[in-house]
This record gives sequence, C-alpha cells and structure tokens, in this order.
Amino acid sequence: MQQKKMALFLLGIGLTANLSACLGKYYHAWPMLPLNTGMYLLPLCLSVILFLTKLKNEQWSAMLPVLICLMSLAALFFPKDYYLPFIMSKTIFSYIFFISGVVGRSFFFIAALKALQALIFDNKKTKGDSPGRNAGMVEWVVWGFVFWTISMFAGGIWSYLGWGSPVVWEDPAITTTMATWFYYTCFLHLYLRRVWNLNKRLIFAAAGGILVFILNCYPEMGIFRIPDLKWLRCLIF
Repeated sequence: MQQKKMALFLLGIGLTANLSACLGKYYHAWPMLPLNTGMYLLPLCLSVILFLTKLKNEQWSAMLPVLICLMSLAALFFPKDYYLPFIMSKTIFSYIFFISGVVGRSFFFIAALKALQALIFDNKKTKGDSPGRNAGMVEWVVWGFVFWTISMFAGGIWSYLGWGSPVVWEDPAITTTMATWFYYTCFLHLYLRRVWNLNKRLIFAAAGGILVFILNCYPEMGIFRIPDLKWLRCLIF
C-alpha cells in the first residue's frame, strides 16, 4: 500500500512537470498552434489515464508504464523544429482537432494494451468468449473512435476556414487519419455483429495499436524515421 502511494506521488510530480512544459510551449506559440507538442501531450494523456484509473484501484499490467516511458523517451529526442506552429489557427476548431486527436490516440493505445493483457495474461484465468476477457477494451475503442471522429470533423472545419477546402487529399496526414478511422469503423462493425470470436477481436484491437503508431506517430518522428521503408509504404497505401 505504501509503495502504491509513493508511485502515485511520483507519477503526480511527473504529470505536473509534463503539463507545465506543454503549457509553456503553448504560451510561447500562442495564438499559433504548436503541433510539435503532440509527442509531449501523448505520454501526458496516457499518464493522466493511468493516474485517474489507479485512484479507482483499476489493475494494470506493467505494459502501460513501459509504454509511457517509451513515449516520453521519444518525445525527449523529438526534433523541436520538425513542426513549425501553424499560422492559420485563430479558431477553436484547430485546437479541438489537435487535442481530440491526441486523446483519441491515447485511448486506442490503451485499448491495444487491454487487448494484449486479455490475450496474454487473462487466457490462463478465463477461457472462451467470456465477457470478462474484454477487460474494458471495447469501451476504450469506442471513446477513442469518438474523439478521433471529433478531431476529423474539427480538422475539416479548420481547413475550410483557413484554406478554403475541407479536405486536402494530397496531404499524407489526411490519408493516414482516414485510414485509422476506417480501421476502427471496421472493428466496431465486426464487434457489434459478432462476426468474429473474442480472440480475433482482441487481436484486431491489439494490432490497432501498432497501426496507430505507424500511421500517426511514426511520421512525426522527424530525423528518427527510417527513410527507406518503401515496402511498408507500399503495403499501407
């Protein structure tokens, strides 16, 4: 019990420091939108989820703290000038687009970890299509899908107000965002129809975490991207 309180205390300190850094970046970029803070907001959002759910005594595997550490490490070495602040962001829709997208990504990662937890650890305790093996995975996917959809619509409105076009299909970020949305649309469709058994749905959700990273985090890695993944781009597009 004492160790749990100490861990939550240290996590709270880390959250405060991360939040202060993100607010500072926003303050210096205002009124422009600092998209380069996305890699910093992602571990912050994941840590907030861990902190709040831990207060409710929800059990997590060690995978979530490890993921937060990896995302924080990636943000630490993220090139500061890879994303310049956007000029045409004098509208609330640009910030809704940005924040909702980060929250949606966080929920998708949480759903993937929940699915992995059910596949790896809960297999020993519960067999078959028992609802207990969902481990709350579907709820996280649903909320991620909601925030991702809000982000897409807000981005379309922002694009129309700033550039006169709701969608710029030549932009790879638009394509990868839509690909992610269709992936989870397919997942929810299969889940509601019960076309696949629970194991297949868990695998689908776990693979979604990898897909979200490749499509929505990997392109933001700047100089840390591997430049010659032509086979991967051909496979995705």
